Amino acid sequence: MSTKKALVDTIDVIELIFIAGCILVATFFINIEERTIFLKYMKMLFFSVVMAKISSNLKNEKISFLFLILTVFFMSFMYAFRDNSGIDDVIYRNFFYEAKDFDFIGYIKNSHLEIGYTISNYLIYVISNGKYEVAQIIFSIFPVYLIEYTLWKKREYINFSVSTLLVFMTLLYFVMSAALVRIFISVSIVIYAYRYIIENNPKKYIFSIILASTFHISSLFMLILLLLLVKKEYYYKNIKSFSLIILVFVPLLFVAICKFIVPLMSQRYSGYTLDNNEARSILSFVDRLPFLFIGLFFYKNICDEYNFLEREYKLNLVLILLSISVNIAGVWTSLGRCVYYTNCGIIMLMPMILTAKNKKEYNTDEIISSLCIITLIFIYIMHTVFINPNVWNQLKSYSLFI
Repeated sequence: MSTKKALVDTIDVIELIFIAGCILVATFFINIEERTIFLKYMKMLFFSVVMAKISSNLKNEKISFLFLILTVFFMSFMYAFRDNSGIDDVIYRNFFYEAKDFDFIGYIKNSHLEIGYTISNYLIYVISNGKYEVAQIIFSIFPVYLIEYTLWKKREYINFSVSTLLVFMTLLYFVMSAALVRIFISVSIVIYAYRYIIENNPKKYIFSIILASTFHISSLFMLILLLLLVKKEYYYKNIKSFSLIILVFVPLLFVAICKFIVPLMSQRYSGYTLDNNEARSILSFVDRLPFLFIGLFFYKNICDEYNFLEREYKLNLVLILLSISVNIAGVWTSLGRCVYYTNCGIIMLMPMILTAKNKKEYNTDEIISSLCIITLIFIYIMHTVFINPNVWNQLKSYSLFI
């Protein structure tokens, strides 16, 4: 599948200029008092995309990996060295410092959080001599690295720089705005584990999901993908039947969990009960539809020409459908954070289409496709930003050299 490319070719330059243009245009839609922090984050995003572009074009594996590390550095810098983010940072900081009052067993027994996150906190507390900043850096950089490494390994058949852009715009932005520390670690493990569905390795997939659940219990929802591997992969081969199950079954499952299971859990999860949910629009899933339509439009063409991509292409379509279904379920429930696991379908599928369509040579069609998808990404993020117009004020970073 490898093709010889220059370090940065014409389409790369056009993509990078267009991304910079989208950032500039987006800036005018942000309130004046929020523009400074917005531009700081967009600056780091742009540097990340540039490093990812260079990394994907390099033939030398070790040098390419070095630029992957630089990509991770720029992507995670603002999050790792933040001063405060959202409302959860204070909670996590206080939980970390509780380790001084307990031994290892006592800390676990007293914890109201998942055991994997609890043990990690205690170990970092001991090793760092009680410096929360060390925990913050580790919990920020590790998930970014795991996600980017997963994408980097697929760089032969995905547009790594566009996938990096998508990671930031569909996942990392939300994580940073609310300090979603635990679920971000969990999501990164799940994204890495999707490979086991493609490889038809249910044992490793189950182990990975259980591991992810020790950081955030919501990851157990992704066990639903095991249905793709049952009955001699019947649903993998009959994706339309599985899609119908997803759209009908998932909302009903979420309602049942909120109605019957959540009330039996600890007080921490009381906000997820059916009675405490705020009504949302039934059309909340609409912003995912363009990505689904693009995937369906190119499905036959790409999967017929590149047979080895079919399993992964189908999985990504399923993940986008799950994302839509989770948003529909969000009309009645507060379990919508499961969408962070399913957004990987968008992160993977769009860059795959861009690369698979143009393996022979770049052309006008490739340029138009790239620019349309990049534009769609920015429209998506601006739409989500306007849902919470004060979000950029919640992101407070250290003033180091940016």
